[in-house]
Amino acid sequence: MSSTQYPEEIGESGFSSRALLVSILITVIVSMISTYIALMLSALPWPIIFSVIVSYSLLKVTEVVLKKKISIHEVNVAQAGGSIGGLVSAGIVFTIPAIWYLNSLLGLSLEAPTYFQLVLIALSGGILGIALSIPVRRITIDKDDLPYPSGLAGAEVVITSMEGGIKARILLIAGLIASLYSLFMYPIILQGGYTYTLAVYGIIIIIGFIPLLVGFGAGYIIGPGSALVSWFGGSIIGWIFLSPLLQWYGYTLNSALTYVKNLGVGIVFGAGIGFFLSYVITRGKEIYKPFLTIKTGAWYTRSPIYFSILTVFLLIIAGISPFSALVGILGSWIMSAIAGRVTGETNIDPLEQFGLFIGLLLIFVYSLLSIHISLTEILLITCFVSIASAVAGDIGHDFKSAKVIGTKPIDIVKVDLSAAIVAALIAPFAMFIVVSGYFEALFSPGSTLAFQSKLVGITLYGAFYADAFIIGFILGFIIEIVSFIQKERKGKIFPISGMTLGVGMFIGLWISIPFAIGGLIRYLASKKKNIEDLGILFAAGVMGGEGITGFFVGFSLIFGFYSFEIMLVVSAVILLILVFLLIHSRLIGKNLKPIKHGSENITFFS
Repeated sequence: MSSTQYPEEIGESGFSSRALLVSILITVIVSMISTYIALMLSALPWPIIFSVIVSYSLLKVTEVVLKKKISIHEVNVAQAGGSIGGLVSAGIVFTIPAIWYLNSLLGLSLEAPTYFQLVLIALSGGILGIALSIPVRRITIDKDDLPYPSGLAGAEVVITSMEGGIKARILLIAGLIASLYSLFMYPIILQGGYTYTLAVYGIIIIIGFIPLLVGFGAGYIIGPGSALVSWFGGSIIGWIFLSPLLQWYGYTLNSALTYVKNLGVGIVFGAGIGFFLSYVITRGKEIYKPFLTIKTGAWYTRSPIYFSILTVFLLIIAGISPFSALVGILGSWIMSAIAGRVTGETNIDPLEQFGLFIGLLLIFVYSLLSIHISLTEILLITCFVSIASAVAGDIGHDFKSAKVIGTKPIDIVKVDLSAAIVAALIAPFAMFIVVSGYFEALFSPGSTLAFQSKLVGITLYGAFYADAFIIGFILGFIIEIVSFIQKERKGKIFPISGMTLGVGMFIGLWISIPFAIGGLIRYLASKKKNIEDLGILFAAGVMGGEGITGFFVGFSLIFGFYSFEIMLVVSAVILLILVFLLIHSRLIGKNLKPIKHGSENITFFS
C-alpha cells in the first residue's frame, strides 16, 4: 500500500540513531526534573521548550563529532522524548504519594507499591497511551486541526533554534543560576520555608513562603491571569479571609484550615467533572469516532487492540485484579479520547482527574458488588489511567509540531515508544528518591506541598468536611460550565480558572507567593519588546536547573553525602562555568525572534 493511505507516514523522516539516543537522554533528565517540580509545585508546566533546546544542543554536538549535519526533523523527533518523561512522572507523582499522605494524616497503614509494580504500571500506561494517540491524532490533528498551542510554540522554537544557538545559552545560564541558588537554599526549603503567625483577638492567620525559583518560573510561564487572579487569589480567599471568618464562628485553627482545604478539593474536582461533561456531551461523536473507524492496515493502526491485550497481562503481573485491569483499560480508552480534544483545544491536561474519575467508578462498582478492594489497588489504577490518558492526549503537541514542520508522525510514535520504556524505569525511581529525601517537608501535618496526590487521596478516601467538599464541587462545576459557555458563544477566556482557584485555596501562600511574583514579572515584561520572549526561555532554564539540582540533593540526602563542603565545591564549579558563559556569550543577537506564546500557550498538568 502507498504511504498516502496512512497519514502517519506523510512527511520527512527524522528518526535516526542519534535522535533516538538524545531522546532517551532527555527522557531521563525530564523524568527526574518533572518528579521534583510536580511534587513541590503540585503542577507541571509543559517541558517542550526545555526539550527542544536541549535536544538541539546535544544534536549539534553529534554534528561536530560525527561530521554529519543534523536536520530539523531530527530535532523535532528527539525533543518528543521529553514529553513522555514528564507525563509518566506526573501521572505517578499526582497519585501514588497519596498513600504516604493518608498514612501520615490519618494513621492508616496503606501498603506502598514496590518499584517493580510502579514500573509495570508506568510501562502499561505509557505504551497504551501512545497506541491510543494514533486514532486520536487522526481526528484532532488531521480532521479538526486543533491548535495545540504548546506544539505550535515548540515548532517555532525548533525552527528558530536551527538558526542560531542563542536560546541554548540563555537556557543553560538560567539553569546554572538556579542550580547555584538552589544549593544554598535547600536547608530552608527542607524546613518548609518561612512561616509567620499573626494573632488578632484570638483569630490566627498563617502566612508562609517557600523561596522556590521553580515557583517564580512557573508563575512567569503560566502568566498573570492564572498565577495572580486564580492561584494567588484562591490562597488569599481561603487563608486570609475564609479561615479567620470560620474561626470567628467557633472553628479551631486546624478545623478551619481543613475546611478550607476540603473546599479547595471540591472546587478542583467539580471543575474537573464540569470539564468532562461539557466536552463529552457536546462532542461525543467526534471524540469516539476515531476508535471505531480504524481499518486493518499497518501495525500501528491495530496497536490500540494489541497493546490493550498486552496491558491486561502487565497489570495482572503488577498485582491488579483482572476486573480492575479491564475497567482501567476501558477507562483509558474513554479518557484518552477526551484528553486529546481537551488538551488540543484548551492546552490544559487535568490528568489526575481522568484517573480519579475511573478510580471512583471502581470504588462504586465494588461497593455495589459488596467486594473489598484495597485503596492501594485503586490508586494504582488511578495512576495507570492518568498516565495513559495524559500520554494519548499530550502527544498531540508533538504531532502538531510534526505537522507544522513536516515530520512523519510515525517517527514520533517510534521514538515515544522507546522513551516510554525508559521513563517507566526512571520515573518510579525518581519518585522514591524525592519522596524519601523530602518526606517531612512533603507529608508533615502542616505541609501544603504535593497537593494533587493529596487531592486524589482525600477524594478516594472520603472528604473530611462533606459540606465544604459539596459547596466547592458546585462552585467549581459552575465556574467550568460558565467558562465553557463563555468560550464557545463569545470566544472569550473566563478570567477565573476553577482548577487553579481550588489549588491555591488548598496550598495557601507558601507556593502561591512565588507564583504571583512570577506572574507579576511576566506582566511587567510584556510591556518591553523582546524581554518577554527572553523571560520564557530564562524561566524554562530556571525550572530545569532547580529541578535537576533538587533531585540530586534529595539523592545525596538519602545516601548520606550531602554536606556543606560538597555544596561549596559544586557551587564553585557552577560559578566558574557561569562566569565563562557570561564572558563568551551574547544574550541578545540578531537571530533572536519572537516566540509564539502566552499563558494560553502553556500546557499545565493540573
